[in-house]
Amino acid sequence: MERDRVIEGWESIVNATAERVVGRKVVRCGVSVKWWDDELKEEIGERREVFKQYLSEASEESWEKYRAKRKQVKGLVKKKKKCIWDEVVQKANGGLEGNVKQMWEGISGMVKKTAQGGDTGVATLRDVGNVELEKEFTEDEVEACVNKLKCHKAAGADGIVNEFMKFGGKGMIQLMVLLYNWVWKNEYTPSRWREGVVVNLFKKGDKTDPGNYRGITLLNTVGKVFCKLLNDRIVGVLEKEHSISEGQAGFRKKRGCVDHVFTVGRIIQGRKRAGKPTYCFFLDVKKAYDTVWRNGLWKQLSKYGIKGKMWRVLKKMTECTKSAVMLDGELSKFFDIEQGVPQGCTLSPTLFQVFINICWKS
Repeated sequence: MERDRVIEGWESIVNATAERVVGRKVVRCGVSVKWWDDELKEEIGERREVFKQYLSEASEESWEKYRAKRKQVKGLVKKKKKCIWDEVVQKANGGLEGNVKQMWEGISGMVKKTAQGGDTGVATLRDVGNVELEKEFTEDEVEACVNKLKCHKAAGADGIVNEFMKFGGKGMIQLMVLLYNWVWKNEYTPSRWREGVVVNLFKKGDKTDPGNYRGITLLNTVGKVFCKLLNDRIVGVLEKEHSISEGQAGFRKKRGCVDHVFTVGRIIQGRKRAGKPTYCFFLDVKKAYDTVWRNGLWKQLSKYGIKGKMWRVLKKMTECTKSAVMLDGELSKFFDIEQGVPQGCTLSPTLFQVFINICWKS
């Protein structure tokens, strides 16, 4: 499809610019990193000695001394790494300034060409969406999401790592806004953003038992940021309208397991004082994300005010997903995922909350 070629062209331009500015090299085990120097080596040596002292004395004083030294070394490592990254970013900014115009011209040309292609083929719903959900994305929104990205994470099939976006400067943010608003306007979800590569990590036990492996799904990094933008908006609406039950604490700001433990404890204490027994049961939902009934999810989203453009884009991002398995360096054929919400996607925890919320509302 011509639209998919826009995405591929965008990724190619970003990768080519990054390689031109930063470069590419093969990393081998045992090769020292740039931030390692004599000062750090000496500090780590002192930390080892302090730890040995704690092992021999086993006193609270020696433990506190070790903790202080460990914190000092950790701060020094962070400082050394930041200095190296500052040098890389400064170099990148110098090279990027001359390339931003070319990148803008190339990408803008592709986007305008497809936008002027006539009928976009977008299906419509009568439901009018929330104004806050429907508006175009801003540089501030994208920059806020990008700043939260973690470094040293694996790239998806696009080859774009988080560092490209995180340290790409204002020019990179502008390019991402241009792309995301084009996708948003056309209600088009690139096929590359709906593909995941599953890598199996061994946990413990018998290596011949498939149940002892944990699957990690690697997704397109640019697509993940787009999903984060969508997620931030729908979470804002759900929390503002108090749509999600107070009984749900997972993946919600300023909430967690401690809230549930406290609540259960108070209930047990209250019933015990009243001379009443308390019965608890614990349910672990196996393969929770994989078993979500999609049609039920769409109804729940609409019920909670997620309608219009946002509803349609969420539906497209979740349906027609594909995965392939990476084993011993070999990639299998991509296969369709016909139910559930995507593994590894930032939207999935929120969508699952919406789906099971009926349990609390019933």
